[in-house]
Amino acid sequence: MAGSSASGALRALTQELKSLRSQPVEGFHIDVDDDNLFMWTIGIFGPPGTLYQGGYFKTCIRFPVNYPYSPPSVKFTTKVWHPNVYENGDLCISILHPPVDDPQSGELPCERWNPTQNVRTILLSVISLLNEPNTSSPANVDASVMYRKWKAGDDKQYERIVKQQVEHSKEDARADGVVVPETIDDYCIKSKPDDEDDNLDCIDFAKRLNPSDFLRQMIGKPVVVKLNSGVDYRGILSCLDGFMNIALEQTEEYVDGQLQAKYGDAFLRGNNVRRE
Repeated sequence: MAGSSASGALRALTQELKSLRSQPVEGFHIDVDDDNLFMWTIGIFGPPGTLYQGGYFKTCIRFPVNYPYSPPSVKFTTKVWHPNVYENGDLCISILHPPVDDPQSGELPCERWNPTQNVRTILLSVISLLNEPNTSSPANVDASVMYRKWKAGDDKQYERIVKQQVEHSKEDARADGVVVPETIDDYCIKSKPDDEDDNLDCIDFAKRLNPSDFLRQMIGKPVVVKLNSGVDYRGILSCLDGFMNIALEQTEEYVDGQLQAKYGDAFLRGNNVRRE
């Protein structure tokens, strides 16, 4: 089973890496050793117009062998003073928390990790959290207190620390030969058109499926897909976030696992489906 899980994880990561290279996420520089897809090095660009503008913050993403059923971990290797980053660099964010019931956390199950998440959604969540930290559940209490004072206009110590770290991070960017974008125009990536050929096989396969039957097999519960006009096969592929082929190969593992019970309702709420 472990070998099967690792093989599935490699297929998922290979597919995601291909997608990110053809359709990059703005605000990041990705460096992956093709000999070890279970560890990615990411350079996060500080968004223009924020305290982090011009910064280059390096992180390491480590993936478990049963990815995407379990979340990866994200650790900053560049010093970052932030309410949701522990002093050792570990990032604390709901999307990376394991799929377990924890009423004390204050997090809804749908806010935690589930296998429809991927590297792209993680990166987008991180860049959002960078400028809009969650101070209600901080990993770094001192940074959280400073941030609140700065936000209220009472103190600028948080701003001074962040700007100092931005300047230090530029040395890493120069060492890596990376030019950090500092304007909105340079920061934003112009999306390329989808490559129809890449998705052709998936779309043809989806057309042979009954959407309700397919999703029922995936989550182990009866559902009905509500369609406005005809069957939106691209929508089905989109909601599964590129994992359809991999998920189909591992349907038995998925249905038999705890994810069926823990994420069935969240999956239903997040997509245009209803129970029978």
